[in-house]
Parts: sequence; C-alpha cells; structure tokens
Amino acid sequence: MLDSDWVNMAHHLGVQEKDILTAQMKHPSQHDQAFEVLCRLVENKGKEATRNRLEHALRRIGRTDIVKRYIYLINETTEITEERFPSRKPPTKG
Repeated sequence: MLDSDWVNMAHHLGVQEKDILTAQMKHPSQHDQAFEVLCRLVENKGKEATRNRLEHALRRIGRTDIVKRYIYLINETTEITEERFPSRKPPTKG
C-alpha cells in the first residue's frame, strides 16, 4: 500500500536513517520494512507516537488516500470500543 513511500513517511515521523536502513537490510518486503520501523517508533517514542502524528506524516507525503481509508477507520473502531468498554472511573463522593 505505501510501497516506497514508507521511507518518506518515516522521515516525516522523525525516524533515524540508521533505523530505516536496518529495516531495509533485515526485511525483503517493503511492507515488513515499514512495519518494523513503525514498531520501533512506538517503542522509542511511546505516547508521542500518535495517530495524529501518523496522519500528519501521511498527509505531508500526499497519501491522503491512506488517511481516508484507515485513520478514520481506526478512530471509528476506538470510539466503538470506548462506548462498549468505558474506562473505570473512581466513584465520586456525594
């Protein structure tokens, strides 16, 4: 889906060149390379690795097709999950 655009996306996400090269040497398919880099990004950036940042990077490289197809799907799924399984809040004193 991303094909070779994943490298440009990775740069916009702040992934270091050495991590990109490592993924390229480790995996023959671009899909696996992109997945490896995104996993490393989440490991390294933690909570800073957000859907918003991914969406922004995809838009900057002109891949609004992916944003429209998947990012909004993720948002819808998250909303449904949150409705079905709301976070537990401590009882309020009344």
